[in-house]
Amino acid sequence: MMSLQLDYDVVIVGYGPCGQILAALLGAKGWKVGVFERHEGPYGLPRAAHIDHEIMRLLQSFGTADAFLASAVPFTKYVLRNRGGEILLSLDWDGEGISGWGTDYLFYQPDLEALLDKVVVSHPTVSVHQGWEAAVVSSEASSVRLTVKRSRPDKAEAEAPETKTVRARYLIGADGANSFVRETMGVHYEDLGFNASWLVVDLKMKKPVALAFDNGSVCDPARPSSMFQLGRQHRRFEFMLLPGDIKASMETREAAWNLIGPLIGPDDAEIVRSVVYTFRSALVSSWGADRIFLIGDAAHLMPPFMGQGMCSGFRDATNLAWKLDLVLRGESDRTLLDTYAEERAPHVRTVIDLSVEIGRLTCTTDPREAEDRDAHFREGHAEPPAPFPWLTTGVVSDEESGRRVAGRLGPQGRIASGTGTGTGTALADDVVGGRRWQLICRTDPSAILSYESIAFLDQLDTAVLTMAESGECGSGVCDADGTYERYFVENSIEAIIVRPDFYVFGAAMTIEGLEDLVSELRYKLRWRCPSTMTRQVAGAGR
Repeated sequence: MMSLQLDYDVVIVGYGPCGQILAALLGAKGWKVGVFERHEGPYGLPRAAHIDHEIMRLLQSFGTADAFLASAVPFTKYVLRNRGGEILLSLDWDGEGISGWGTDYLFYQPDLEALLDKVVVSHPTVSVHQGWEAAVVSSEASSVRLTVKRSRPDKAEAEAPETKTVRARYLIGADGANSFVRETMGVHYEDLGFNASWLVVDLKMKKPVALAFDNGSVCDPARPSSMFQLGRQHRRFEFMLLPGDIKASMETREAAWNLIGPLIGPDDAEIVRSVVYTFRSALVSSWGADRIFLIGDAAHLMPPFMGQGMCSGFRDATNLAWKLDLVLRGESDRTLLDTYAEERAPHVRTVIDLSVEIGRLTCTTDPREAEDRDAHFREGHAEPPAPFPWLTTGVVSDEESGRRVAGRLGPQGRIASGTGTGTGTALADDVVGGRRWQLICRTDPSAILSYESIAFLDQLDTAVLTMAESGECGSGVCDADGTYERYFVENSIEAIIVRPDFYVFGAAMTIEGLEDLVSELRYKLRWRCPSTMTRQVAGAGR
């Protein structure tokens, strides 16, 4: 029987931040990845502006955290004020997230994309083809064909563009809101009801300026507006379009300065761009079919009021990447990929709902409704925002013992091997390696787990951390800042298994319950391989 001739293991259409993340994740596993992007080079202008601690942990795993922080700023407070300056809602984000980083950061997107590009091109099995536009996608029994055409805007339309066809086991559409891949699949957005046009003005600062507040929204029914820092050198102002506003007129520099003028003038900053965006809420009816999947804006849209659009796309990429790796290696059955949409769809739907909720508060233009809203907050009748979602289905333990933590983000604290009192410590992922399965215990699990379970965890490349309080480590791992001990005590558990995307698979209340937890994980992963103590390393074309 002839072997299947493939150009790539995975083809990605789109080289925005979500495509970059997925390419970097798969490249790190040694898979042969081809990325095709219709633009000749980087887009060069900001869109997203915010990441949270979960995404910061992902950047840490690429070794880009310090470089990112060099141009980013902590996002410590998000404030909604009414037209009189009265605070309606203040979201305090100045703590430390469970992921081991500050809860939120603001950044300038071209800086982040440049960092991610360096990560992608460092992987020899990843090739990036810019200036190539997807033209035809066709599925086969065991592969996908993609035909791309050369994007040459300088050439006459009558001239036939250069084309080429490649073949891969899987194809991922990371090609944005106007996704060609989604259109080819025949998949449509479900409109979730939010639609508002806003003028977005991005500035490069010439000098520091003092404003009443740096980050938040003014819920003025006369014209709702927002302003944010974009890292250390840029700022963004946003103004809602009102009935009678003309898009082309609003996008002029003159209109932008008229709106910003009371706060910042041309002597303070230069306009990088001024453009009208329509903020929408939408979710696809299907995240994948056969060997084709969607991530990022190709799968969902949300208004920017929670700053979670790109973050959600990164979660898509990390969720899909580790599952693709197991399936490509033949260790998990292909049905594992069904859990991608099973997990991501309800999570994203909740994030969209949260974003829309804050958006509706901000976008109120009826003066009477605005007065009622303000009174509602002033009198303490407004309910606090709903909690951020976690995973409730998919590759998540069903055991009641771990219900409090299963599907939620796992902890990352500072650790040190051997004896120590805090000096020479580092974040755990920097010690054991990021994006690995982690088994974190209060007691050495080696005497409890069966040979089969130990071999299975070895095949998964699981980092096993037996925690001890600082100064009492012996041959274990020092819980240098007490993060893990607090976590275990607060949740009345003895061990957790954390997935490569940082979410907790499940927990055991006693160390003796760990064997059942590992067995459940094997079942949830649709495991196909016999357990051996030698892990096979992923390689392209396997």
